[in-house]
Amino acid sequence: MLIQFNVTNVFSFKEQSELSMVASAIKEKRDVNTFNAGGLCLLKSAAIYGKNASGKSNFLSALYFMKHFVKSSVNEMDDGQEAREFSNCFKLDEESESLPLSFEISILLDGNKYRYGFQLGRQSIINEWLFCAPKKKEHRLFVRTNTNEFDISDKFSEGNGLEKKTRIDALFLTVCSQFNGEISKSISKWFGSMNLYLHSNASRFPTLRGMEKDPTLTQRVSALLTNLDTDIEKIELEKVATDSVQVGFPSDIPDDIKHRIMEVHSTKIITFHRKFNKDNSDSLVKFDLYEDESGGTIKIFHLAGPILEALAEGRILVVDELEAKLHPKITRYLIGLFNSNETNPNNAQLIFSTHDVTLLDKEIMRRDQMWFVEKDRYGASKLFSLDEFKIDDDKIRNDASYSKAYMAGRYTAIPRISKDTSELLKRKPNE
Repeated sequence: MLIQFNVTNVFSFKEQSELSMVASAIKEKRDVNTFNAGGLCLLKSAAIYGKNASGKSNFLSALYFMKHFVKSSVNEMDDGQEAREFSNCFKLDEESESLPLSFEISILLDGNKYRYGFQLGRQSIINEWLFCAPKKKEHRLFVRTNTNEFDISDKFSEGNGLEKKTRIDALFLTVCSQFNGEISKSISKWFGSMNLYLHSNASRFPTLRGMEKDPTLTQRVSALLTNLDTDIEKIELEKVATDSVQVGFPSDIPDDIKHRIMEVHSTKIITFHRKFNKDNSDSLVKFDLYEDESGGTIKIFHLAGPILEALAEGRILVVDELEAKLHPKITRYLIGLFNSNETNPNNAQLIFSTHDVTLLDKEIMRRDQMWFVEKDRYGASKLFSLDEFKIDDDKIRNDASYSKAYMAGRYTAIPRISKDTSELLKRKPNE
């Protein structure tokens, strides 16, 4: 489970910004939208709002970067390849360009609370740390400073002797995981279990792979699409000859990746619809998902596997622009799957960005589940929850019309659109 995630000097976030999944003291929907674990009351979902280019996607991209870097930082550089450079800092301030990028996450895993983070310089890990709190008191497992100076606790014996095997641009946690360290491997596995879909570009791969491994997932995906009134009766997978699949590959793609892509593209996803005859009898007709179905139906399919697996296994799911191509009632339904005790018995968590103001509703979300990103006059993004936002020193009341107030600009985080249209239709004479 995710407790909190914060970044500093990453993408458009100059100062530290933190998303906390710890529920506040407010009482509304506490019995359904929150759960208790490890002595904490945590949120099942969180929505992030903001104008276009405010930094919503940047914050989720920072989480994706951390996940990916934990997995890949130990990868060796090819001969002749330039040294890895970490240049995703805040670029609108000269001082920030010389400061490190900072990432920190707190998670609940196997009954323990772990706080892990690192700071990146231009071409090296400057600092890295891992702390654990089995109960209330937090203790150090390891601290790395000045790039490669290590202070390793006796409680992290799996790291002993691995300091010299750790490159200056590789994470110590990842190295320990590669050597089968119990704690480090479980944390790395947690990162790997977190699914992120950014920039409205969900992929067919996870749902398709899941259906090929688990026939029950095929039935559950079919049930989800049927529940959402897509007119689909069921789904099946149909193999086609790989020599008939046309995929253009760049010359530098490894053969194993080519093989995996070819496997995916050699599987057709077939949907079945009812066809009615003159005598009112009916039969099923086959559709190709990508040739015959709508963009919204395709997106639901892409997200169906990760959603159902997250609910079944208590995973984290992160989606950028969840509502894109979806009807508002469908978006509400998907969020409701996570907020429900019945459909989310394993306390999966959903984090998503959205522009759907109909979700700013106390019947759907608590105030501490509603987050906003706003840019200041210097182009720096800031993240805050509605529960901590104040107007004239007063916190937002639970009987307020959240969507109406947001659209009126009372919570900021909306575009300030100019009414001046004088330049829009001007055309320069042909030269």
